Amino acid sequence: NWVPSCAKRCAAAERGRPPHGAPCSRRVHARHASKFTLVNGSALKQASRQPKTSHGLWRKPLADQFNTEKERVPPMKTLNNLNIGARLGLAFAAVIALAAVVVVIGISRLSQLEESIKLIGDNRMPKVVSLVDISDDVNLIARELRNALIWDDAAKVATALDTAQQAREKMVKTQDALAPTITSDEGKKRLAAMTATRAAFVPVQIQFIDLVRAGKKDEAKVLLTNQLRPTQLAYMDALNKSMNMQFELITKAGVDGGAHYEQARNLMFGLLAGMVLLGTLLGWVITRGITGPIGEAVA
Repeated sequence: NWVPSCAKRCAAAERGRPPHGAPCSRRVHARHASKFTLVNGSALKQASRQPKTSHGLWRKPLADQFNTEKERVPPMKTLNNLNIGARLGLAFAAVIALAAVVVVIGISRLSQLEESIKLIGDNRMPKVVSLVDISDDVNLIARELRNALIWDDAAKVATALDTAQQAREKMVKTQDALAPTITSDEGKKRLAAMTATRAAFVPVQIQFIDLVRAGKKDEAKVLLTNQLRPTQLAYMDALNKSMNMQFELITKAGVDGGAHYEQARNLMFGLLAGMVLLGTLLGWVITRGITGPIGEAVA
């Protein structure tokens, strides 16, 4: 008689309306509730699930009331423990992250290449152009002074001397404008050599022009041979040294730009290969994790 009574009390307790007093003890209920599956046409809970109290609240299992051991924290989830959406999201995020790294590296290397190109176009080449202009002016001065010494026509001689004087003024202005743009120690050293040789070259030019205008061409010829030509050659030599240094710097900038391109290309190819391998590996792992359980379920 007490077993049906136990079952009735437990069923009534589940509905929150115990008709015959409080439910049976937990220990008795655990032994007998699983033996009866129907009482008054309703299914009983298994013994492992405790009935509600009179207040409608679930009772904590008796074993759990005396279990003071803390629940163990599961270890970090691996890729196989994640659901399908999380796996796909992680795989796409990894591939996109590698693609972003490739883009960032490509942009940074392109910026370095751009700096090399700007250095050539905005700094090196204008200096070379200035030095070439100075060289052209020196050659023009030498040619016009010799013409003034050769020609007998006074008008032509005067024109040649005026042209030589204008070329000298332009030469001096171009070099003075070039000086502030030279910042390296070697460049300043070579510029100082140009300034020193020009200081020796210009006074001889003026002296030569004065002798020709005075009609003293014989003395002008001696001055041309002994002083004007040597000072001109010394100035041209210093000028060529500065120009060669600029050519070397241009070549170096081009080589640096090529090196930056090669580094960027190799690094981007390596990251691209890594992205392909990572995508392939993640795809294989995810596909295996999906198809494996399905195959087992079908089997």
